[in-house]
Amino acid sequence: MSDLTIFLTALSEKLGTTVEHLWGVLIKQTKVLIVQYIGYQVLLLAIFIIALYFLGWGFDSFHTIANTVYEYSGDKVNDQTASVVVSVFSIIVIIITPFLFWENVISIITLSKNPEYWALETILNDIKK
Repeated sequence: MSDLTIFLTALSEKLGTTVEHLWGVLIKQTKVLIVQYIGYQVLLLAIFIIALYFLGWGFDSFHTIANTVYEYSGDKVNDQTASVVVSVFSIIVIIITPFLFWENVISIITLSKNPEYWALETILNDIKK
Protein backbone atom coordinates (compact mmCIF):
# COMPACT_ATOMS: atom_id res chain seq x y z
CA MET A 1 0.00 0.00 0.00
CA SER A 2 2.96 2.32 0.49
CA ASP A 3 3.73 2.05 -3.25
CA LEU A 4 0.23 3.33 -3.91
CA THR A 5 0.69 6.26 -1.56
CA ILE A 6 4.07 7.12 -3.08
CA PHE A 7 2.65 6.86 -6.60
CA LEU A 8 -0.38 9.04 -5.80
CA THR A 9 1.75 11.62 -4.01
CA ALA A 10 4.25 11.81 -6.88
CA LEU A 11 1.45 12.04 -9.45
CA SER A 12 -0.39 14.73 -7.51
CA GLU A 13 2.83 16.76 -7.15
CA LYS A 14 3.43 16.55 -10.91
CA LEU A 15 -0.12 17.70 -11.57
CA GLY A 16 0.01 20.40 -8.91
CA THR A 17 -2.93 19.08 -6.93
CA THR A 18 -3.67 17.01 -3.84
CA VAL A 19 -4.05 13.26 -3.55
CA GLU A 20 -7.67 13.71 -2.43
CA HIS A 21 -8.48 15.74 -5.55
CA LEU A 22 -6.79 13.17 -7.77
CA TRP A 23 -8.79 10.38 -6.14
CA GLY A 24 -12.00 12.39 -6.61
CA VAL A 25 -11.25 12.83 -10.31
CA LEU A 26 -10.77 9.10 -10.72
CA ILE A 27 -14.09 8.41 -8.98
CA LYS A 28 -15.87 10.93 -11.24
CA GLN A 29 -14.33 9.25 -14.28
CA THR A 30 -16.40 6.16 -13.54
CA LYS A 31 -19.56 8.03 -14.58
CA VAL A 32 -17.99 8.82 -17.95
CA LEU A 33 -16.97 5.19 -18.40
CA ILE A 34 -20.49 4.01 -17.56
CA VAL A 35 -21.88 6.23 -20.34
CA GLN A 36 -19.24 4.89 -22.76
CA TYR A 37 -20.08 1.28 -21.88
CA ILE A 38 -23.82 1.93 -22.28
CA GLY A 39 -23.13 3.41 -25.73
CA TYR A 40 -21.12 0.32 -26.57
CA GLN A 41 -24.02 -1.85 -25.35
CA VAL A 42 -26.42 -0.04 -27.70
CA LEU A 43 -24.00 -0.58 -30.58
CA LEU A 44 -23.68 -4.30 -29.74
CA LEU A 45 -27.45 -4.63 -29.58
CA ALA A 46 -27.79 -2.97 -33.01
CA ILE A 47 -25.14 -5.29 -34.47
CA PHE A 48 -26.93 -8.29 -32.97
CA ILE A 49 -30.29 -7.25 -34.46
CA ILE A 50 -28.72 -6.61 -37.88
CA ALA A 51 -27.03 -10.02 -37.75
CA LEU A 52 -30.38 -11.66 -36.92
CA TYR A 53 -31.95 -9.87 -39.89
CA PHE A 54 -29.19 -11.03 -42.25
CA LEU A 55 -29.41 -14.56 -40.88
CA GLY A 56 -33.12 -14.64 -41.66
CA TRP A 57 -32.47 -13.15 -45.09
CA GLY A 58 -29.75 -15.72 -45.78
CA PHE A 59 -31.93 -18.69 -44.83
CA ASP A 60 -34.92 -17.33 -46.71
CA SER A 61 -32.83 -16.54 -49.77
CA PHE A 62 -31.16 -19.95 -49.74
CA HIS A 63 -34.52 -21.69 -49.39
CA THR A 64 -36.03 -19.63 -52.23
CA ILE A 65 -33.06 -20.23 -54.52
CA ALA A 66 -32.96 -23.96 -53.73
CA ASN A 67 -36.64 -24.37 -54.60
CA THR A 68 -36.49 -22.32 -57.79
CA VAL A 69 -36.03 -24.16 -61.03
CA TYR A 70 -33.29 -22.55 -63.11
CA GLU A 71 -31.99 -23.45 -66.45
CA TYR A 72 -28.38 -24.45 -65.85
CA SER A 73 -26.33 -21.36 -65.16
CA GLY A 74 -23.82 -20.23 -62.59
CA ASP A 75 -26.25 -17.71 -61.06
CA LYS A 76 -27.95 -20.24 -58.80
CA VAL A 77 -24.64 -21.42 -57.35
CA ASN A 78 -23.38 -17.86 -56.81
CA ASP A 79 -26.63 -16.80 -55.14
CA GLN A 80 -26.57 -19.84 -52.84
CA THR A 81 -22.93 -19.23 -51.97
CA ALA A 82 -23.70 -15.63 -51.03
CA SER A 83 -26.61 -16.77 -48.86
CA VAL A 84 -24.45 -19.33 -47.08
CA VAL A 85 -21.60 -16.86 -46.51
CA VAL A 86 -23.94 -14.21 -45.10
CA SER A 87 -25.64 -16.79 -42.89
CA VAL A 88 -22.36 -18.19 -41.52
CA PHE A 89 -21.01 -14.70 -40.81
CA SER A 90 -24.29 -13.78 -39.08
CA ILE A 91 -24.16 -16.92 -36.93
CA ILE A 92 -20.61 -16.08 -35.83
CA VAL A 93 -21.65 -12.53 -34.90
CA ILE A 94 -24.74 -13.82 -33.07
CA ILE A 95 -22.59 -16.22 -31.03
CA ILE A 96 -19.89 -13.66 -30.09
CA THR A 97 -22.09 -10.63 -29.37
CA PRO A 98 -23.75 -11.92 -26.15
CA PHE A 99 -20.34 -12.58 -24.57
CA LEU A 100 -19.20 -9.02 -25.31
CA PHE A 101 -22.53 -7.71 -24.06
CA TRP A 102 -22.23 -9.65 -20.79
CA GLU A 103 -18.64 -8.47 -20.25
CA ASN A 104 -19.82 -4.86 -20.51
CA VAL A 105 -22.73 -5.50 -18.14
CA ILE A 106 -20.24 -6.70 -15.53
CA SER A 107 -18.08 -3.60 -16.08
CA ILE A 108 -21.10 -1.30 -15.76
CA ILE A 109 -22.15 -2.97 -12.51
CA THR A 110 -18.62 -2.71 -11.10
CA LEU A 111 -18.30 0.95 -12.08
CA SER A 112 -21.71 1.93 -10.74
CA LYS A 113 -21.70 -0.04 -7.49
CA ASN A 114 -18.02 0.16 -6.54
CA PRO A 115 -16.18 3.02 -8.28
CA GLU A 116 -13.43 2.98 -5.65
CA TYR A 117 -12.49 -0.55 -6.67
CA TRP A 118 -12.10 0.56 -10.30
CA ALA A 119 -10.01 3.58 -9.28
CA LEU A 120 -7.76 1.47 -7.05
CA GLU A 121 -7.38 -1.19 -9.74
CA THR A 122 -6.49 1.48 -12.32
CA ILE A 123 -3.85 2.97 -10.07
CA LEU A 124 -2.37 -0.43 -9.21
CA ASN A 125 -2.20 -1.36 -12.91
CA ASP A 126 -0.39 1.91 -13.62
CA ILE A 127 2.10 1.18 -10.84
CA LYS A 128 2.88 -2.23 -12.36
CA LYS A 129 3.68 -0.69 -15.73
